[in-house]
Amino acid sequence: MMKKLTGFVVLFLLLSVNVSAEVKSLPEDTTVNKLIKQGYKLYDTDSSAWISKDDYPFVVTFYHLTKNNELVTCSLGKYYFADKFQKTFCWRP
Repeated sequence: MMKKLTGFVVLFLLLSVNVSAEVKSLPEDTTVNKLIKQGYKLYDTDSSAWISKDDYPFVVTFYHLTKNNELVTCSLGKYYFADKFQKTFCWRP
């Protein structure tokens, strides 16, 4: 019994190692507002902040949108003291 269980665990680990996802970038002019106008719904948002190598605080907000079981993630970054946001990047997993 123990040999079978060990064999299943080893087989599971071998098969699960090679899982990978292809990421497809969307066109550069894609924005969250354009995606919402195309029928995507805002599912979730996340934010992350850190100090850049120039010692400036940097904040990135991730927007997760869905449409017909399709997920799109967009990131929008900004230096904390700046009035203007950096470029928006969107991709599909």
